[in-house]
Parts: sequence; C-alpha cells; structure tokens
Amino acid sequence: MVDKVMVFIAVGIVAWLVNFLIARLKGWETLGVLNLAALLPVLGVFVLDVLFGKTGFFGAIVAFMSLGVVMLLTVVSVGVLLATTITEKIGVKEKVRT
Repeated sequence: MVDKVMVFIAVGIVAWLVNFLIARLKGWETLGVLNLAALLPVLGVFVLDVLFGKTGFFGAIVAFMSLGVVMLLTVVSVGVLLATTITEKIGVKEKVRT
C-alpha cells in the first residue's frame, strides 16, 4: 500500500513544478518568488537529513507546512489563471457585439 506521506510529498513536488511553469509562462514574478520561498525550508530540512541522518519532529513539521503552502499557492494560482481566462473570453465576446 502506498504511504500517505510519500503521496503528500509527491503532490507537493508536482504542485511546485506547476507553480514554476505558471510563473514562467505568465511572467508572474511574485508567484515565482513565493514558490521559491516556500521551497527553501524543504531544502533546508533535506540538507539537515543528509548531514545528520535525522531531522526530527520539528524538521518534519517544517517540511510538511512548506509543502502545504506550495499546494495552496498552486490552488490560488490556477484559480486566478482560470478567472482571468474566463473574464478575457467574456470581454472578447462583449467587444464583438458592440
């Protein structure tokens, strides 16, 4: 059976990649900066794990909260992307009618 923690980490990594692509394609620098800022604690916990062999409870909490922030950023950015796409299409239809 698949471990729930590994699924959470995998979804967090995919969410980070989606954020990275949206930030690059749309030119949203703020999303790119927030995405990197949310990922840095995960990298720090990974370095601690490599150096000392364990991160402890606090390291796990920091990593999971950072991945949660990345997932939240993904949901918000995809929502904004959908909203802007819908409003642009509605605006184009209104311009054609007048």
